[in-house]
Amino acid sequence: MRVLFVASALRRGGAERQLVVLASELRRRGHDVRIACLRGPGPLDEVAGSAGVDVVHVSDGSRAGWARARVRLVRLIRRWRPDVVHPYLTAPCVTVTLLRPLLGGATIVWGIRSSEVRGALYGPKARLVLRLAVLLSRYADHVILNSECGRRSHLEAGYPAERMTVIPNGIDTDRFRPDTSMRTTSRQLMGVTDEHFVVGMVGRADPVKGHDVFVRAVAIACETLDDVAARVVGAVEPDRRVALEAAVADSSVAGRLRFVEPTDAPEMFYNGFDVLVFPSFEGEGFPNVVAEGLATGLRVVATDVGDVAAMMGSLGAVVPAGDADRLAQAVVDAARDPHDPAAARRRVLEHYSIDQLGSRTEALLLTFCTRTGDR
Repeated sequence: MRVLFVASALRRGGAERQLVVLASELRRRGHDVRIACLRGPGPLDEVAGSAGVDVVHVSDGSRAGWARARVRLVRLIRRWRPDVVHPYLTAPCVTVTLLRPLLGGATIVWGIRSSEVRGALYGPKARLVLRLAVLLSRYADHVILNSECGRRSHLEAGYPAERMTVIPNGIDTDRFRPDTSMRTTSRQLMGVTDEHFVVGMVGRADPVKGHDVFVRAVAIACETLDDVAARVVGAVEPDRRVALEAAVADSSVAGRLRFVEPTDAPEMFYNGFDVLVFPSFEGEGFPNVVAEGLATGLRVVATDVGDVAAMMGSLGAVVPAGDADRLAQAVVDAARDPHDPAAARRRVLEHYSIDQLGSRTEALLLTFCTRTGDR
């Protein structure tokens, strides 16, 4: 089977990492897999390449190359003739489907990773893309979502029910696992000691990620807990970082909360945390961060967005989105209550492995193959 993934770029985001994981797993299963990127190179290109997945850049990354990138994508699809074109994330899904009349009858299967269609916290361009996706979804051969919450939201928005399938993400449990030596190194890098109770957050500075709530929750938790150190790992835009650092400076967590530069090895920092906090507001379907934290054996405190409650089961704490007080109390409880790292990890091994992701996706995509010789 030939599968062409289409992405904006292979950045460090959770969805992009999941794309590389899936493409690599399908390649391992013997399929011919490529990834076409619309906006030039990204930091995960090398990761995909090391797994034997070809990454094709149809754009030079400039605004002037926008139209040329679409022309090159059409030529690539018509020349290579994949069994399935699998755009990942909403914008690439819209782009590929608008080009459908030029693609020579290619089968298009969308990969939608969000749980919301509203986009209230985004700009007008993003909201337009979301509205276009609703209109164009009827022209996709199928839509794969990674959460039941996302399926319900998109169904209500107007996506065709008969063409939607939920396949949860898969977590690399060999990579995300408890590691005592990694914990020592991580805590040295973060400037904390064994005596510190480290409250961590992993996520880029997207409006929905809840950085402000995290800062407030940590400040409240520090009123009860001693020796707290908080660390935020992820890319933060300069203007956003200035605002967040100002909020930290004006709060009781000044000196306790620091921002850590993004990394290609988040497993290092997971191992250095004592509790992982996931404070997102909306837009999350299956947040990899939560599952990765569980796979590492962490206590996890998360907001009730997407499929988080179902992912965690009876583990950790799930609180209403935007409620800093409840989030803080959950952190305090996590510091005091007994914790079973093995149970957290077992949850992921049993329900969210890469093998399960690969087998479910492979079975679905194979139903669209028309050239039996490629199977």
